[in-house]
Amino acid sequence: MAHQDEFGRQERLFSIIHAYFGSDNDRVVEAILETTGQKVTVRSVQAWLIAPNKVSHRRVPDWALKGLEDYIQQPGRVKELKEFTARQQERRMNSAQKGNDWVHEIISQKAVEFATREIELDAQKQQQWT
Repeated sequence: MAHQDEFGRQERLFSIIHAYFGSDNDRVVEAILETTGQKVTVRSVQAWLIAPNKVSHRRVPDWALKGLEDYIQQPGRVKELKEFTARQQERRMNSAQKGNDWVHEIISQKAVEFATREIELDAQKQQQWT
């Protein structure tokens, strides 16, 4: 049951980030800070999205999820965020068509996987040393 609850929380977070924030974790961090007053990092958001069976996974805090949901509910936010998401998608499409910025896009999209692999390799090295 707890695993299913965590998966549901991750799904809600993932849906909010992609639907309202154009997959821009920097913008998510700003929204959480504005709504909750709590400072988080992009890496924290990434860790919340990592599969629960990975060593770098972190549980999505209630306050962060509620903060994002509250942020979206503020008057005028849905329209503003939908426009932001559309601009993000257009920028990505233009970059892909021009062949520009593709390295940054790949790194941004794969950051969670890169971080997970790095943590797993560090854990393996530490285990070998001991």
